[in-house]
Amino acid sequence: MSYDLVQECQGRFSVDRMCKALDVSRSGYYAWKDRPPSKRERENQELAFHIKAIHRETDATYGTPRVTAELNEAGMPCGKTASLGSNGR
Repeated sequence: MSYDLVQECQGRFSVDRMCKALDVSRSGYYAWKDRPPSKRERENQELAFHIKAIHRETDATYGTPRVTAELNEAGMPCGKTASLGSNGR
């Protein structure tokens, strides 16, 4: 999302300049920045925490099918594959 990029580059460029370049409003950026994480984002953060823990505990030998099975067995239902990549706020 554009707002993530604005936040990431805030030390190098002004917020005003980045918002203009990305064609987003400054007020929208500040509203996004001050908004608490959504329920979905909190759930994704918790899931990512557990995925990383399983990855660590298994010396990175489990792929997504086995990680998914571990999560489901632990009572954390998830889809066919448990992968959130490196995305996180």
